[in-house]
Amino acid sequence: MCSSDPPELQVSAVLALPVGLGIAVDDTTPLGPRYRAGRLRGGPPEEAAVRAVTAVGRALVITTLVLVGGWGMLLLSEVPTTQLFGVIGLVGLTAALVGDLILLPAMLVAFDPDRRSGATARS
Repeated sequence: MCSSDPPELQVSAVLALPVGLGIAVDDTTPLGPRYRAGRLRGGPPEEAAVRAVTAVGRALVITTLVLVGGWGMLLLSEVPTTQLFGVIGLVGLTAALVGDLILLPAMLVAFDPDRRSGATARS
């Protein structure tokens, strides 16, 4: 095999990605309604985002740590495909947590439809 050949696609990698995406979506869902509730109470987008992360951030971190512990056990396997499944899962969980706590609130604020007009949230 020449070094310029692409790496082989492994079943464990293909299976880990949708599992990780499902967990990421599951962790993301509580932030939207909390943000929306903050906006409907008349708060500015920034305040609603901070309140949403404050309300659900601890639960997101704890559940992600539990999942990381479980997926981390896969790294102890002697089977390389199982180890790869664990590595991809851990990277996905970590990226999802960072996205949930940093990227998603910033995007909610940046793309809030009422932000430009200075109005409160529409009902």
